[in-house]
Amino acid sequence: MMIKRIAIEGADAKYFTLGPTLMSQGGNVPDEIQANATLYSFNVIFTPTEVAATRDAERMYDYSIVVYSESSGVEKNEAQSDAKGTARQPHVVATGYDWTRDAQGNPVIYTVGDKATGVVTITNQHPSLSNALTSDTKGSMKLTITSIAIDQSNPKAVHFSIDPSWTNAPSMTNPIELVGGEALQVPVIFDPKAAGLHECPYIVGDDAPENPTPLLRGEADIKGSITAQDQSFEQFVFNSIEKDVRVTNGFAAAIRINIGALEGPDNLKYEIVSPSTSYIDVPANGTAVLRVRFTPDFVSKKSAGQNLNGRLLDRTGSPFLASIPFSVEGTPEITDTAYLTGEGIYLETTDFVGRGHQVNVGASVNVPVELKAAPQGIDVGAVRQFRIRISYDKSILKARPTMITDGTLTQGWTVTGTPTEGFLELDFTAGPGAPALMPDGVKPLFTIVFDAFLGKVQESVITPEMYIAIAPDQDGNNKKFVVFNNEPGKVTVILDCAKQLRIVDVGTTTYSVGPISPNPVSGTTVISYSIGLNAQTMIVLYNSNGTKVMDIIDQPQAAGSYELSIDVSTLPAGVYYYQVVSGPFTSEPQKLLIVR
Repeated sequence: MMIKRIAIEGADAKYFTLGPTLMSQGGNVPDEIQANATLYSFNVIFTPTEVAATRDAERMYDYSIVVYSESSGVEKNEAQSDAKGTARQPHVVATGYDWTRDAQGNPVIYTVGDKATGVVTITNQHPSLSNALTSDTKGSMKLTITSIAIDQSNPKAVHFSIDPSWTNAPSMTNPIELVGGEALQVPVIFDPKAAGLHECPYIVGDDAPENPTPLLRGEADIKGSITAQDQSFEQFVFNSIEKDVRVTNGFAAAIRINIGALEGPDNLKYEIVSPSTSYIDVPANGTAVLRVRFTPDFVSKKSAGQNLNGRLLDRTGSPFLASIPFSVEGTPEITDTAYLTGEGIYLETTDFVGRGHQVNVGASVNVPVELKAAPQGIDVGAVRQFRIRISYDKSILKARPTMITDGTLTQGWTVTGTPTEGFLELDFTAGPGAPALMPDGVKPLFTIVFDAFLGKVQESVITPEMYIAIAPDQDGNNKKFVVFNNEPGKVTVILDCAKQLRIVDVGTTTYSVGPISPNPVSGTTVISYSIGLNAQTMIVLYNSNGTKVMDIIDQPQAAGSYELSIDVSTLPAGVYYYQVVSGPFTSEPQKLLIVR
């Protein structure tokens, strides 16, 4: 029998080829086989083809080796041997790292802020096979690694990292190739930023069908504390003040501190202005700041000399109390509280009118309205707007409509309001560039000009009532915390006439009153009278209504006859009566007509 050729056939024949010797002859059996009826050996080469991104090529392959003879030009299957081939692909195996156990299996808990290192291993799992075509001793099962990275989509990724000092890190442009059985050691770091159990995979980028994601695992506790600063506030009622409340992180790592809602009996009088979030991030061993606003509406604290007298809401001795609770996120049992204490205060000062003002009938007098620091100066209130009411006796005084502000504390201010009989209501507003009220102990607040008349009384009380009428004021500030003690003053209208007394005779023992001359009179006239005994003597002048106007004479006199010259030019025209009163004697009313 003559062997013609040897062939590979079957369903997976395309993955198998004959060895180089037979391949070079197209499968025909060389001559030496024909002459030698003993054993003949040859190679079969198995070359499976990878199916990208799958393991479909990793299976059993079936084929047959068929020996053909030839007789009279006809081939015949003389022998057939069925065979199989098994294909494998690179298998990447990556280990995780568990920092929660030591080498003996005991639990380990790290402290937030500490760092721990470990090593993970990435292996091409299958052993090398030599490539029959290339004689490559590394075989054909290379694993190419292009990246190793922590899974940043995991919220716990912040606690883990690949050691940045590792110089052998692979990349797309600088990949690492592992042959079968070869392993890569990768240094990893556990750097906990918060307490708790932290788990996060790392991802291996390679050319195997799978990209493994082994798990890194570590647990941390937090050791330390937070300290919240208490804060005190003091502000005028109806106004706000802002202060900082500091929170200190006593940990060696950055933490997030949760800010609780304001608590306490007066929590509504406080407001957290910033931050706008319900938490604040604080660096390791650092301090964060909250801005807190306090707005009192009651007076809770008085200064020396103050007497509120119901003019503002009063809770003296009871400060405004509230608190802010803080806790560490992830470790809510670590807490502290900032306690807030606020005092509502007010400003009390005094406006007054002096009492030593005198004016003749028919003349005018300047009456200043003044301020004094009793018990406090008004300057701390920065008052730029106020209202004042002035009442007086309209029967003897009349206020002129224009107030004098030049040279006063209200110079450059605008004044509105129209006087009525016996009453003024005036609004004062600081003009552009004019300062707020700043008493200097010299200048008055402003000055009123009064004209004096003869009336039923000789004195008029000037009663001021000063207060803050508008809130907020033109600058947007509420000055309702300023209250005034109002001290009245007095203006005396001088009714005394110019006079000259002359004794005519002494030793008279009778009482009499002679006619006044001239009468009617516009200037000077003379009253003649006699008294019989030494005594206190008065000549009293009354108006036509019988109201006493003045005492012309009120002095001790000896018995005798007298002539009294008086100047009535300062008295208003009209009918008057006078009487002489001396010891037991009172004369009949004598008529006096003053003309102009």
